[in-house]
Amino acid sequence: MVLLGVTAVALTGALPVDQALRGYADPIVWLVLAALFISRGMIKKGLGRRIALLFIRAIGHSSLGLGFALVSTDMLLASAVPSNGARSGGSGSARATSSSAHGGGSASSSPCRTF
Repeated sequence: MVLLGVTAVALTGALPVDQALRGYADPIVWLVLAALFISRGMIKKGLGRRIALLFIRAIGHSSLGLGFALVSTDMLLASAVPSNGARSGGSGSARATSSSAHGGGSASSSPCRTF
Protein backbone atom coordinates (compact mmCIF):
# COMPACT_ATOMS: atom_id res chain seq x y z
CA MET A 1 0.00 0.00 0.00
CA VAL A 2 2.83 2.38 0.81
CA LEU A 3 4.52 1.77 -2.52
CA LEU A 4 1.22 2.45 -4.27
CA GLY A 5 0.90 5.77 -2.42
CA VAL A 6 4.48 6.78 -3.20
CA THR A 7 3.92 5.91 -6.86
CA ALA A 8 0.68 7.91 -6.99
CA VAL A 9 2.30 10.95 -5.37
CA ALA A 10 5.21 10.81 -7.84
CA LEU A 11 3.00 10.26 -10.91
CA THR A 12 0.57 13.07 -10.08
CA GLY A 13 3.47 15.46 -9.58
CA ALA A 14 2.55 16.35 -6.01
CA LEU A 15 6.17 15.66 -5.04
CA PRO A 16 9.27 15.12 -7.11
CA VAL A 17 10.43 11.49 -7.27
CA ASP A 18 13.53 12.12 -5.10
CA GLN A 19 11.40 13.63 -2.33
CA ALA A 20 8.79 10.87 -2.56
CA LEU A 21 11.47 8.20 -2.10
CA ARG A 22 13.48 10.10 0.53
CA GLY A 23 12.04 8.05 3.42
CA TYR A 24 13.54 4.86 2.01
CA ALA A 25 17.07 6.32 2.17
CA ASP A 26 17.10 6.07 5.98
CA PRO A 27 19.10 2.99 7.11
CA ILE A 28 16.77 2.41 10.09
CA VAL A 29 13.95 1.55 7.69
CA TRP A 30 16.10 -1.13 6.08
CA LEU A 31 17.23 -2.46 9.48
CA VAL A 32 13.62 -2.91 10.59
CA LEU A 33 12.71 -4.50 7.26
CA ALA A 34 15.67 -6.89 7.43
CA ALA A 35 14.80 -7.83 11.04
CA LEU A 36 11.24 -8.55 9.95
CA PHE A 37 12.34 -10.77 7.07
CA ILE A 38 14.90 -12.64 9.19
CA SER A 39 12.49 -13.27 12.07
CA ARG A 40 9.70 -14.40 9.73
CA GLY A 41 12.08 -16.81 8.05
CA MET A 42 13.25 -18.16 11.40
CA ILE A 43 9.68 -18.63 12.58
CA LYS A 44 8.58 -20.29 9.34
CA LYS A 45 11.53 -22.71 9.20
CA GLY A 46 11.87 -23.19 12.97
CA LEU A 47 15.56 -22.27 12.96
CA GLY A 48 15.50 -20.55 16.35
CA ARG A 49 13.80 -23.53 17.99
CA ARG A 50 16.27 -25.94 16.40
CA ILE A 51 19.25 -23.88 17.58
CA ALA A 52 17.79 -23.74 21.09
CA LEU A 53 17.23 -27.49 21.14
CA LEU A 54 20.82 -28.09 19.97
CA PHE A 55 22.15 -26.05 22.87
CA ILE A 56 19.77 -27.77 25.30
CA ARG A 57 20.88 -31.19 24.07
CA ALA A 58 24.56 -30.24 24.33
CA ILE A 59 24.71 -28.52 27.74
CA GLY A 60 21.21 -28.68 29.22
CA HIS A 61 21.66 -31.74 31.43
CA SER A 62 21.07 -29.79 34.65
CA SER A 63 19.12 -26.69 35.59
CA LEU A 64 22.30 -24.60 35.43
CA GLY A 65 23.17 -26.09 32.04
CA LEU A 66 19.65 -25.35 30.83
CA GLY A 67 20.08 -21.72 31.84
CA PHE A 68 23.41 -21.54 30.02
CA ALA A 69 21.86 -23.17 26.95
CA LEU A 70 19.06 -20.61 26.77
CA VAL A 71 21.43 -17.68 27.30
CA SER A 72 23.74 -19.07 24.62
CA THR A 73 20.80 -19.41 22.24
CA ASP A 74 19.76 -15.82 22.84
CA MET A 75 23.35 -14.62 22.38
CA LEU A 76 23.66 -16.47 19.06
CA LEU A 77 20.30 -15.27 17.80
CA ALA A 78 21.14 -11.68 18.83
CA SER A 79 23.77 -11.57 16.12
CA ALA A 80 21.16 -12.35 13.46
CA VAL A 81 17.95 -10.73 14.75
CA PRO A 82 18.47 -7.21 16.13
CA SER A 83 15.07 -6.99 17.82
CA ASN A 84 14.79 -8.39 21.35
CA GLY A 85 11.03 -8.87 20.98
CA ALA A 86 11.43 -10.84 17.77
CA ARG A 87 14.12 -13.03 19.34
CA SER A 88 12.29 -13.91 22.53
CA GLY A 89 8.74 -14.06 21.26
CA GLY A 90 8.81 -15.40 17.78
CA SER A 91 12.08 -17.02 16.94
CA GLY A 92 11.71 -20.16 19.01
CA SER A 93 13.81 -19.94 22.16
CA ALA A 94 10.69 -19.26 24.25
CA ARG A 95 8.98 -22.26 22.68
CA ALA A 96 12.03 -24.43 23.36
CA THR A 97 12.05 -23.26 26.97
CA SER A 98 8.39 -24.13 27.37
CA SER A 99 8.75 -27.53 25.75
CA SER A 100 11.81 -28.40 27.85
CA ALA A 101 9.90 -27.44 31.00
CA HIS A 102 6.96 -29.63 30.00
CA GLY A 103 9.35 -32.46 29.15
CA GLY A 104 10.85 -32.23 32.62
CA GLY A 105 7.45 -32.50 34.27
CA SER A 106 7.12 -28.83 35.14
CA ALA A 107 4.07 -27.06 33.79
CA SER A 108 2.24 -23.96 34.94
CA SER A 109 -1.03 -25.90 35.11
CA SER A 110 0.42 -28.68 37.27
CA PRO A 111 0.07 -28.36 41.05
CA CYS A 112 3.11 -27.62 43.18
CA ARG A 113 4.93 -30.65 44.48
CA THR A 114 5.54 -30.93 48.21
CA PHE A 115 8.39 -32.87 49.74
